[in-house]
Amino acid sequence: MPGLSSGGLAAMVSHKIMEEYLSVKPGEQVLILADTETESDFVHGLAGAANALGADGNVLIQPPSFIDDLERPLSRVALAALEGADIFIPMTATTGHSVHDMNVARLFIAEKKMRMYVSGGWHGGNVTAALNAIRNHDYHVVTDINTKLSKVLNDGNEIHVTSEAGTDLHASIKDIGYYIDAGYAPVPGTVCNLPAGEAWGGPVEFTAEGKIAVDGAIAMDIGTKAVNPNPVMLTCKKGRVVNVEGGVEAERLRQLIENHKDADVLAEISIGTNPYIRLNGDCNHNDKKMYGTVHVALGHNAFQIYPHGSIHTDVHLDMVLIRPTVVVDGQTIVSNGQPLGMIPRTD
Repeated sequence: MPGLSSGGLAAMVSHKIMEEYLSVKPGEQVLILADTETESDFVHGLAGAANALGADGNVLIQPPSFIDDLERPLSRVALAALEGADIFIPMTATTGHSVHDMNVARLFIAEKKMRMYVSGGWHGGNVTAALNAIRNHDYHVVTDINTKLSKVLNDGNEIHVTSEAGTDLHASIKDIGYYIDAGYAPVPGTVCNLPAGEAWGGPVEFTAEGKIAVDGAIAMDIGTKAVNPNPVMLTCKKGRVVNVEGGVEAERLRQLIENHKDADVLAEISIGTNPYIRLNGDCNHNDKKMYGTVHVALGHNAFQIYPHGSIHTDVHLDMVLIRPTVVVDGQTIVSNGQPLGMIPRTD
């Protein structure tokens, strides 16, 4: 928007988030956890918007990590602040551990004492992209898609993912529970981010069997192609990756698995539900949310399938499958990238 400073853009985005997506109420305690690399205009905008709505916008700045160490615990100060929060906004730019700390899972999932808005990706001057997502995405539509898919997944026992690229993966999802990230988090126990759009959960530990053809982006800059004509091929046995084949991306992935304990565990199988997103090669903050994609993840699962996950490691690596078919207990819910019974996918 011409004429608006980055601070003005951040203020517009922040007010929309607080008022519409989080339904902030007077007197609520909002905890914004950032680090020294987080976009400061966005931090100030969120705190100011919370205060304008009668809530308390509390900001806590922690040192940067520069290592995505999911097992690093939150500081005692951050934990004490977290216990008093109604709304938690983790936006650390240099690590994901502010989301994956088990105290976050306890308060958010088990005790349902708070709701979350995960916005770690919006830093480094990326507020304009956040504003465009708010302008162009109808999260009522995303919520409808999410709700329908999540119900089938929550009721399901077995998931089967295939693709023309070569995926043929089976896993149990019995009693795991799938969560909705659809843009709104108005009550305790709900979560959203920007852009939103995934039915997220994971397989029962060590039940995944088969082949995974990763033909999209891979997190941690392992694969930055929106569409990879030479997919990375993973072989999974008893829930662990036992073979990786492909080009340079495969070599990077092999090195990561070799250097991080339990990074070979299949930790997540989730479905993208946002029809307004187009692939751009950014796995975590864009492509895995695209309507009709599947993303699988390796490594840490203690948050994704809480309280059923036992894998605590410093890696949670998402990988995108572009046009999958997903069958749950014999019912096809996504066919070649098209969620059935819903709006047509357009690329």
